[in-house]
Amino acid sequence: MPEAATETLGLKVRDLTVRYGGVLAVDRVSLDVPATGITGLIGPNGAGKTSLFNACAGLVRPAGGSVELFGRDVSQRSPARRAHLGLGRTFQRIELFKTLTVRENVEMGREASFVWRRPLALLQALPAERRETRETADRVMELCRIGDLADRVAGSLATGEQRMVEFARVLASPARMLLLDEPSSGLSAGERKRFAEILVEAAEELGRGVFVVEHDMDLVARICRQVYVLNFGELIMSGTMEEALASDEVQRSYLGEPLAKQEAREREGEHA
Repeated sequence: MPEAATETLGLKVRDLTVRYGGVLAVDRVSLDVPATGITGLIGPNGAGKTSLFNACAGLVRPAGGSVELFGRDVSQRSPARRAHLGLGRTFQRIELFKTLTVRENVEMGREASFVWRRPLALLQALPAERRETRETADRVMELCRIGDLADRVAGSLATGEQRMVEFARVLASPARMLLLDEPSSGLSAGERKRFAEILVEAAEELGRGVFVVEHDMDLVARICRQVYVLNFGELIMSGTMEEALASDEVQRSYLGEPLAKQEAREREGEHA
């Protein structure tokens, strides 16, 4: 794999291996995620995508390999330390404070950053911190098209709206590299299209790097510059979405055999 310049990388993974007992979930995977733009991670169910994300975020301890965040080795760092250094994460299951308002949920994304600079911020925020928090929340809620929901209780919202609140919260944080785990899960076709537009706009406007696990191939094709493909914990290819869809190995991992060969046999059967 060509080595990208370190200063352009948000995330650099080398020979990452994750085991759960005797199960090899991620097998010596190496990949580069640029500091800006959107990169995809795809593969069939059970391919090891979430395990790789968890290892990058520090939620599981890898059996081998290394993880660098903006040129700093964070392989032995805690999830909290990685967050402080610029890593943000969302999960397959929506994680919101359901009894708080949308604004309060989004503001928490920003408020968490103050604790590293000033632990007493947990008890009382300074006026400048309150102003920064409110301005940031207003900006990202507008960007995510949820400003009109600011005073609604998060638990009363539909699934698609809750997904956007969760995304707004991670955008409100200072995180420069975002790991999004199946962010379109539970969304309708129309909501997916809108989410794709918002994600591309947010990444460009805020200058964030995004690494996204996603099963919706149409969505991936619309938003990703490059994709990595996992199967049974192994990296089987990287390239553009067009290259991935044209790959026999990728088609085999999703469909059981190369699509072109399958279609050829079907045509032969029709003429037999």
